[in-house]
Amino acid sequence: MSAEAETVEEPRASEATVEPPASPEPATRSDHPQLEDITCRLGFWWTPTWCLVSLLSDEISDDLQSGLARRILAAVEDDAPEERLLSWPPFSKRSVVRSEGAEFRALLVSLSDAACQGRRLLVLGLEEEQTAHANAIREVLVPEEAVSVSGPALSEMAANPEGKRALWRRLREVCRVSA
Repeated sequence: MSAEAETVEEPRASEATVEPPASPEPATRSDHPQLEDITCRLGFWWTPTWCLVSLLSDEISDDLQSGLARRILAAVEDDAPEERLLSWPPFSKRSVVRSEGAEFRALLVSLSDAACQGRRLLVLGLEEEQTAHANAIREVLVPEEAVSVSGPALSEMAANPEGKRALWRRLREVCRVSA
């Protein structure tokens, strides 16, 4: 062992430049402008293979819409689905939510990760509605590589049986369900 110790020069206080950690900027209304001022209700039902997402209507009971979603999934898979209903905004006073577009998108991503990840998607009521809100919701929920089927919202199918028949034809094409 040598008597000479290796010396390491410490930086002098005047030479050290440490930047304070950047504080995150609060989200602004422009973060997700296509999701700002949105009012919607969505239902998520999922089984091991399928995830059904539909716009929900205030004009028809949630029980009726949920029952229809469950019957649709029962036609393509035997397992009982899990269910989550989302109403946005969460508070009647919009000013409670600081950055509503970003918060709504984060909630959609979270629900999509839990319910839709790796499953075939059945997206109802968003294809027909060509609005910035519907397009933004579709963008979050339906990844490009997803196998998806679209159709009218559950409320529309409850009122018009032709919508159910058209959806059934599309489902048969995708998953070869027997009639």
